[in-house]
Amino acid sequence: MSEKFKEVGLKADFLISGSSNRDDVKSRLLKKEINYLFVVDIFNEGVDIPQIDTILFLRPTESLTVFLQQLGRGLRFTENKECLTVLDFVGNARDEYDFEGKFRNLIGKTSNSVKDEIENEFPHLPLGCSIVLEKKAKEHILNNIKKATTLGRRKLISKIRNYENQTTLPLTIRNFTKINHLSLENLYKKDSFSKLCYEADILEDFDEVNEKELIRAVSKKWLLTRSHSYFEFILELIDNNFDFTKEVMEKNKQSFLMLYYDFFQDPNKFNSLDEGIKYIGNNKILIKELKELVKSLNELDNFKSHFGKNIFVLFFVAL
Repeated sequence: MSEKFKEVGLKADFLISGSSNRDDVKSRLLKKEINYLFVVDIFNEGVDIPQIDTILFLRPTESLTVFLQQLGRGLRFTENKECLTVLDFVGNARDEYDFEGKFRNLIGKTSNSVKDEIENEFPHLPLGCSIVLEKKAKEHILNNIKKATTLGRRKLISKIRNYENQTTLPLTIRNFTKINHLSLENLYKKDSFSKLCYEADILEDFDEVNEKELIRAVSKKWLLTRSHSYFEFILELIDNNFDFTKEVMEKNKQSFLMLYYDFFQDPNKFNSLDEGIKYIGNNKILIKELKELVKSLNELDNFKSHFGKNIFVLFFVAL
């Protein structure tokens, strides 16, 4: 880049990690003997050159800390400096560029998602700051964020680990999916939310009992279920610590059978229906997650449009 700039008559130089002429090059930049300095793995922090009024991002970084450090090189005040111009060539060249993470760090903690902030012209920026996006740029960034909502396991764990730095909302399934514009389908591809939280060092303990069964129930059944009464039945069962009488079971036999077969495919796995249902309640960590999850399913916007219709398909074999 330095050579290309020189070829068109622009005064430029470069520094890389380990360069022995660091102080000399910095001095030349301050004296305006050079106007453009390209750096690699150097000058990210600990360097104060207030005169910098333009920053070019030419390569991607997954570290949001490094991104802010690089941006910060141009945010110092000095006389006759009206603003900092940032030209980001990385985002346009690479589809995997993390626009959401960068904007989240600029916005700080809010109860809104980055998508909402962009669409509403950034109402929660720090005092005295503004971000102005041209129409095409906004469309491009929103499209990038939309594509990024299908996250891999590593990204999900990273987002859970950094959640408290992104919002003031408590960490729940509903809040996490809302802030990150994630679908429950994407969240429950392979692991439970509790397990992801455990691997992100948010939970101190985790029990795998019934985890695979819960994931199957969510992905294969509950995301297709629009039965308010069924979800209310599950919530009541949780609130009662899975303690119920034979009379209650007979009265709600269909719901008990649905819950059993949502979790277990084998009708002979347990000696009785009530034994199987009570086994679901043994894992207290997943039961806490189950309660949050069912509440989220009950609150889904697409569920509200079906409220009261109780649409579902039921297959069962009587025990």
